[in-house]
Amino acid sequence: MKCSMCNRPAITFIRRVKKYFCEEHFLQFVLKQVRRYLEKHGIRRKKILIAVSGGKDSMVMLHTLKMLSEDFKLDITPFYINLGITGYSDPCESVVREVSEELELTPIIISLREYAGYTIDDAARIERKKPCSTCGTVKRYITNRIAYEGGYDYVATGHTMIDEFAFALHNLYSGSIDTFLRSYEITDTRKDLKLVGRIKPLYYLLESETLTYAIVNKIKYCNLECPYAQGHPTQVHKEIGLMGEYRLQGYVQRILSSLNKLKKMIPERPDNNIRFCKICGYPTVTDICKYCRLKAKFSRE
Repeated sequence: MKCSMCNRPAITFIRRVKKYFCEEHFLQFVLKQVRRYLEKHGIRRKKILIAVSGGKDSMVMLHTLKMLSEDFKLDITPFYINLGITGYSDPCESVVREVSEELELTPIIISLREYAGYTIDDAARIERKKPCSTCGTVKRYITNRIAYEGGYDYVATGHTMIDEFAFALHNLYSGSIDTFLRSYEITDTRKDLKLVGRIKPLYYLLESETLTYAIVNKIKYCNLECPYAQGHPTQVHKEIGLMGEYRLQGYVQRILSSLNKLKKMIPERPDNNIRFCKICGYPTVTDICKYCRLKAKFSRE
């Protein structure tokens, strides 16, 4: 097949836009989606901490933001937390270091063991259950704190359109309505609350598109799956999204658009319950934040 934009051989077909793309025009398409996101939300002349896992999507995010950093005057820094997950964290850290060096960027690498005194493997052993909730708490806390103390305007995460779809469905399925309502394309920075805003540059892309981008650009990424992620409910919701996208053109994007419209119809709740942790001084809805409670719990074991 021929590229819909020129007469060269196509390397991929993107069903949701009904177009074939050659290598050059496909790369332009991906960068256009990231550019569209940055322009829509006024992300220009900003200092951004790029939270990377070493996986495909986060490495593609890092690459695209580097490609667009000059146009948008972005000051970007890769950030990786080594969670101490056996057979997973170290290989991913190696990838982050290698890709950062190739892009002439200096990453910030944090060891959870050194930072908090325990690892996610320790948490799984002590709690005798999957540590996904603990892991999420730890990553959010440390990333926000590093970003706040480093004077960053935003934290960038590698969530794609299908990720957002799966998270939305999972929150509705599990009854986490507050979490569902707080999830937007972008969250604002609140320096008064020590909260750094989050952006999702890959919001308008599907995983099949980030994979093709990684292959075409020969971007190295860690192809390992977190051993604790197997069987997580979000995987089921992601499969629903992928099936819907296969059967109905633009399914995921349309559902997300409708859900975002629904959120805007619901009045925002005031943040009167937010206070500052008595131990670390960072925002929480209780006297002592969950991160500090976890740290105290695991340090006793």
